[in-house]
Amino acid sequence: MTEHETVSEGRDIQSHPRRAARWAWILGAALLFVVVAVSYVVIKSIGDQTAANPPAVLATPSAVPGVPPPPPQTTTGTPAPASGQPQPR
Repeated sequence: MTEHETVSEGRDIQSHPRRAARWAWILGAALLFVVVAVSYVVIKSIGDQTAANPPAVLATPSAVPGVPPPPPQTTTGTPAPASGQPQPR
């Protein structure tokens, strides 16, 4: 190899900026494709691990005319206040 050949190989990118820009776009698009593909596979595998899909809406029975609604349930052990009384603060 002569000194001229060595120098011209180092200047290949500098002497062809459009070629370098094209390769940069190709490399960027390839990396973006890889990231999107890996993300899709990971999200798909996580979604497949659920045992069952939860219901979209938790429905309650509708009121029937002439039938009183059931009393509210409590979780603290204290009874629920009557409908006309103010709430304690």
